[in-house]
Amino acid sequence: MSNGTSVPVALDSAFLIGPEGAHVNISGISGLATKTSYAMFLLQSVAQKMTDGKTAVIVFNVKGNDLLYLDEAAPKSEKTNEKWTRCGLTPQPFQNVKYFFPFKNDSSRAHANTWCGQKTVLRRQAEQKAANYVYVFQHDKEKLDLLLSNIEDPNQTIDAIIHDIVNGGAFASTSDWEDLITRVAAQCESGQKNPQIPVASWRKFRRVLTPIVKRDTSSVFQDALSRDTAKHQVHLDEEIEKIRPGDTYVIDIANIPEQEKCLVFGDVIRSVYRMKTEGSADCPDRIILFVDELNKYAPENVKQSPIISDLLEITERGRSLGVVLFAAEQFRSAIHARVKGNCGTNIYGRTNAVEIGTSDFRYIPKTYANMMTRLSKGNLIVSHPIFRTLLKIEFPMPAYRQPDASDKE
Repeated sequence: MSNGTSVPVALDSAFLIGPEGAHVNISGISGLATKTSYAMFLLQSVAQKMTDGKTAVIVFNVKGNDLLYLDEAAPKSEKTNEKWTRCGLTPQPFQNVKYFFPFKNDSSRAHANTWCGQKTVLRRQAEQKAANYVYVFQHDKEKLDLLLSNIEDPNQTIDAIIHDIVNGGAFASTSDWEDLITRVAAQCESGQKNPQIPVASWRKFRRVLTPIVKRDTSSVFQDALSRDTAKHQVHLDEEIEKIRPGDTYVIDIANIPEQEKCLVFGDVIRSVYRMKTEGSADCPDRIILFVDELNKYAPENVKQSPIISDLLEITERGRSLGVVLFAAEQFRSAIHARVKGNCGTNIYGRTNAVEIGTSDFRYIPKTYANMMTRLSKGNLIVSHPIFRTLLKIEFPMPAYRQPDASDKE
């Protein structure tokens, strides 16, 4: 408080993760707003306070090694521990953590395309806490729309081509990614007649797809799951279906190209949504998804894409199913209006004056808007349904290990 008094602030779980409301959006300047740290604090709070044991968490590691040590304790700090205690919480790392890394055909990196070093990855693999995901054409061809979700397609010809590939015809016996490229090339030859898809569209599709799936033979695009147990290859959608209450899954996408990130992100949220709608008996009652850099998957200037459609399903209808989105970005104004508009709890970190001038901050009282440009690291402004006003808060730093950006094993 302004008089120096420290008062614990409690959020109402019914409005944070349902059933009354759901979804959290956190915005602010990179490095100064502590967006990821606060999201992890919230997730740890949920894990400790929601003692019904029916919640699971899926976290995307989108940059560096930020979230690759959630199960390892941070160095002890008396000041940090005291803050955790005042919040009625125990400073501890996450439990039941499993890591999924992009496959890389490099034994010196334990076949994982990640910032984690070989020893760490091998230890986790030996403990059944890590695996390397791959994408195989026969298993994953229906996800081509996710892979190409950020490609402009004003005439929707890419959608038509993907429909042809998925539903047979000239592609009925396609065996692998290389075979797919060969068959697409055949459609690009002059003289091919398709009243719905002109040759020019096939050629554009080939130009877009070829460098993605043929970028590197050591990439996530493989012909089949390897029988070499040292490679620890898995289908990510099948692993998502194995998540159970109390689990924390970390999906590492930091080192892969943007279109592959879209594929993985879309694959996970689609798998979660499908699992919840099918009503599996072993499925957690609530699954919380956390992703930073939400603007890459739900940008304001793109009104429709496969990933935006899936995100809208989650933000508009996921609450009733128990699918909750925690998301962060530097600029709130860069996010699709319907995605951010359905977030019941909104958090604001240090924000620059240019962003404050956008329409997203039109209804923020000027006192708080000015405050946002001067917030110290670790201080946030909270908008939560049960509070009649905005609140300025500080929070304890996470109790899991957070290596420096330069700490690459």
